[in-house]
Amino acid sequence: MGDERVDIMRVMEFDASAERVWSVVGDYGDTSGEFGRGFITGVEVQGAGVGALRTLHLLPERGGGTVVERQTARDERGMYYAYELADRGPMPVRDYYGTAQVIAVSATASRLVWTNRYVTDGAPVDAMRAQSLETLDILERNLTRMLATSTG
Repeated sequence: MGDERVDIMRVMEFDASAERVWSVVGDYGDTSGEFGRGFITGVEVQGAGVGALRTLHLLPERGGGTVVERQTARDERGMYYAYELADRGPMPVRDYYGTAQVIAVSATASRLVWTNRYVTDGAPVDAMRAQSLETLDILERNLTRMLATSTG
């Protein structure tokens, strides 16, 4: 155990236009909770755009409680946003920063690049990295399901 920096980048490929993927990923205020189903029980949002706060209610197996994220950058045209933790809740991390960007591969295919960077705060680095990767797996499965059941 110790304080170690973790850097994660996940590239996800989808058979959907960048605009369709961004319509889900870019919805920072998705209060339906569908995108985060499997690690959260709900979402609350205060504000819009840069500075917006998103409160995630974690499942008990994810530590319970809440985590508050603050959007720090947003580029609609570039289909990109960045966020940091305003309140880490039960997460044993600090200096957390994440990004999400959707990139068009073709008219009917796109790529989502998601990054996370943080310093563990006394937690085992391997366990924290594994939890981060599992969360990204959940997001990828949810997004695949949401794209398959949506039109457009």
